[in-house]
Amino acid sequence: MGTCSFTFCEGEHRRSIKRESWSICSGGVFRSPFGTFLGAFSLSLGIQTSYYAELMAVFQAADIAETERWSHLWIESDSTYVINGIQKKHIDAPTQLKNRWNIFLQPMEFMKIKCSDILREGNKVADALANLGLKYQGLQLWDNPPEEIRKLLLDDGCGHPNFRNS
Repeated sequence: MGTCSFTFCEGEHRRSIKRESWSICSGGVFRSPFGTFLGAFSLSLGIQTSYYAELMAVFQAADIAETERWSHLWIESDSTYVINGIQKKHIDAPTQLKNRWNIFLQPMEFMKIKCSDILREGNKVADALANLGLKYQGLQLWDNPPEEIRKLLLDDGCGHPNFRNS
C-alpha cells in the first residue's frame, strides 16, 4: 500500500453474508483526512457471526495501519458494541478471538484510535468491499481502488447521499 503522508487515516469496515453458503466477509477502505484513497481490503471469513466479522475487520484495519506506520486511525462502524468496546478497551470477544483482542490492544498504546458510529447506509464503499470478499479466499488488499468501488468513492467524495436498495 502507499505511504500515508498524513497523521490521520480512516478505516471503515462492513460485513457481508452470502446466504447460499452462509459465508461472511468484511471490507474496509483507508482514506486520508482529505478523502484520498490510501488502500482497501476484503476479508473472507467463512462461517462466522456478524460480531466476529466486525471484530476481525477492526483487527485487520489496525494491522494495516500499524504496518503503514500511521499514527492515527479513525474506525467507523455500525456496530455500537464494537465501538464501545474499543473506547473502553474491554470487549467480550469470542473465545477464538480473545488472544487477538489482546494483541489489538498493544498498538493502541502507540496509535491514536478514534471510533465513531456510522449508519450502514452511510458507507456503500466498505459495504461493496465486504461483498467483494465473497469472490476471494482470505485477505485481499488493494493499493488502487478496484473497479467495483470507483464510482462509490467518487459519489462519497462529492457528498452525494447514499441509499440502500435492499
